[in-house]
Amino acid sequence: MPEGALTEIESTCGFDPARDLAEVILWVRGTDREPLESFGVMLTGKTVDATRLAECHRDLVAARGGEVVRLDAPTGPMLAGPDHRSAIAISDERTVVTGSVATVTEAMAVRRGLLPALEQRATVARLWSELSPGAVLAAAVEPPEHWQAALSRGTAFGEEPSALEGVGGIGLRIGGRDEHTASLRLEVATPELAASSAERLRKWVASPPSALGPPWDAVLRTGEVTRNGRQVGLRLDLSSLASIP
Repeated sequence: MPEGALTEIESTCGFDPARDLAEVILWVRGTDREPLESFGVMLTGKTVDATRLAECHRDLVAARGGEVVRLDAPTGPMLAGPDHRSAIAISDERTVVTGSVATVTEAMAVRRGLLPALEQRATVARLWSELSPGAVLAAAVEPPEHWQAALSRGTAFGEEPSALEGVGGIGLRIGGRDEHTASLRLEVATPELAASSAERLRKWVASPPSALGPPWDAVLRTGEVTRNGRQVGLRLDLSSLASIP
């Protein structure tokens, strides 16, 4: 988040998100027509409860000249702005869900077991269960088919083909506060493509592409590449970044 947005939360709501929140989960849903159609955020407080988080949402809307109203949705009550683009609902005593009215309604239906969760999808479930426990930051992405070409182009260096060719799932983990490691996990369409991706990553570790400047070229040289069937892993040592101002 921009520094200004964090400062606004601190000054308006009276708490520090980095200190007072235990967990933040962001998800993105969409269709072929609108691949980034909805964003949702689930916040779990560490030193603040769900009521305080909901009050913070109301105060932020008011600070921008708006006013929240109570809506009684099929999945329970929520507070929403007049345009329904911003809403919040209490999930449990320390957790709130926020996003558009449609996004919050969907998320609360998932929390109540009325709709399937994203983590029930096989690819997301595997990546999330393997990478998220104990992580400071974790992500699991199941890219739609029409993103495949863009992912391949965006991760190619020069004439070299992309290591994301045929990828159906991407997982990322930044280790615990004392681990100083990052792990990338790729689920690829076939074992043959996985072998090619692993070999490409090993070449990049041995000789980082010239387009990758410092300090990331040095980080890439610490890489450990593994492959198991259709899954490719890359583990990086981030400890050298701690000395960068």
